[in-house]
Amino acid sequence: MSKKSFVRGAAVLAVAGIICKFIGMFYRIPMTQILGNYGMGVYQHATPIYAILLGLSSSGIPTAIAFLVAEHLTKDDERGAWRVFRISFHLLFWIGVITTVLLVVFRNTIATIYKDPDVVLSLITLAPSLFFVSLISAYRGYFQGRQHMAPTAISQLVEQVVKLGMGMVLATAWQTKGVEYGVAGAFVGVTLSEVVALLYLMLVQAKQRHSIIHELAKPMPRRSQESTKSIAIRLAKLAIPATVASVIMPLVTMIDGGIVANRLVNLLGYSAEQATTLNGLMGNKVNVLVNIPAVVTTSLSMSLVPAISAYRAQGNIKGIRRNAIQGVRLAMMISLPVAMGFFVLAEPIMLLLFGASDPVMDQTAANLLKIMSLGTIFLALLHTMTGFLQGLGRVRVPLRNLLMGGIVKVILSFILIGIPQINILGAAISSTACYGVAGLLNVYAVKSATRTRFRLKRVLLRPLLASAGMGLVVWLCHKLLVGSLGNAVATSAAICVGIVVYGFLLLVTGGVNRRDLKAMPGGGKLARVLEKTHLLRKE
Repeated sequence: MSKKSFVRGAAVLAVAGIICKFIGMFYRIPMTQILGNYGMGVYQHATPIYAILLGLSSSGIPTAIAFLVAEHLTKDDERGAWRVFRISFHLLFWIGVITTVLLVVFRNTIATIYKDPDVVLSLITLAPSLFFVSLISAYRGYFQGRQHMAPTAISQLVEQVVKLGMGMVLATAWQTKGVEYGVAGAFVGVTLSEVVALLYLMLVQAKQRHSIIHELAKPMPRRSQESTKSIAIRLAKLAIPATVASVIMPLVTMIDGGIVANRLVNLLGYSAEQATTLNGLMGNKVNVLVNIPAVVTTSLSMSLVPAISAYRAQGNIKGIRRNAIQGVRLAMMISLPVAMGFFVLAEPIMLLLFGASDPVMDQTAANLLKIMSLGTIFLALLHTMTGFLQGLGRVRVPLRNLLMGGIVKVILSFILIGIPQINILGAAISSTACYGVAGLLNVYAVKSATRTRFRLKRVLLRPLLASAGMGLVVWLCHKLLVGSLGNAVATSAAICVGIVVYGFLLLVTGGVNRRDLKAMPGGGKLARVLEKTHLLRKE
């Protein structure tokens, strides 16, 4: 495959990933309106343990399969690549069976930890999806190893669309039997989406296998084949680091959720239903919004890995330092205005997206978002610098830093949630601290490894000033319009005005330059236009 085709395939996969993340985030907005705060609390209790078990099959193994398949194909060893797939498929088949059984067997234990008996039915309906995802991972890894990115991208889109459509239909239909049935209906939609995605991948592979059937039929000396044991061991060595990294945050979230439920019920006297509802506010309303900038910063992180790897191979320390500074600047430029918007318009945004419910719960959700607005900034740093460190070949450093952040989160949650005046707000404070510790440690690791000087005026001060000015304008705009136009129109208008004002102030303060714009699609043309109007400063 040509370099151009490879880049095109990688771009297709990246775009599909971004679209899927947006669908996945906004999937919970209509679900909240269908299931309510308590129903989404039950939903939240099922997801961390599911994410942990899911990570065992879908995080590191597909990448490992892709690596080994590509390795065999570079040697024109079509049979070897096929054997990697078959061995991986059988391995993932049993991982899927085991994880599915584990989730069903321990359903009551999980319900006890969360003090939420309604989560049992959800875990049962969600469990089969673990099996199907495991098989999907084998196919996706195989296709990626062959540099065929389209099947993976399309299957991801199919998965999200079916999950959204079937989840909403089944949740609405089953909700009439009770909240726990509505949540279970949403999870049946998840399982069905995995089945459809798997069938699509099987169909694509069946067509592709036709083209290589003659290669597979050729006899090959047994000695020239890599043993099954060797392939399995190499798969494990390649997959384990990424798998461990993928389960850290779900594990922390599960422990944290148990702490929230037990501290609220046992220490502060909340009912189990109230504790579940409060946990749902944090997991399904606030975190959905906080992760919006993460879609962009995760893509930025992915783009940094090959760029930094190339500079490292060339010994180009200036290029590495320049990218480090630009990475932090872009993370700040993206996250600071979003954080300011969340802080200034917390109540209106919550009302616009999720509607009004219980006034106390609505205000609590807004307060959680205000606290987590700071976490948005740290999360952007965390993602961006993780990609940078991976590009430097220091894959264990962000893993260690994230683990340290997770430990801080668990300790703070235990202490703060037990204080009556803080209660559930302690979960937001501890999450912000978690991202802060991990993100700042990543920045420090990059600074130490590359001896890069991050100048606060350029990296932080200019986008901060632009964000502050934007925040003031947005607040005034909403105040002036809400009385006559209502919250939906006033909030939407304020956000649109804020985007324009932020862009203008960023140009005026010199917070953005030509190189920043050229990094974006169509940015070169925009830079030329802005230079003609003297809005863009010369570098």
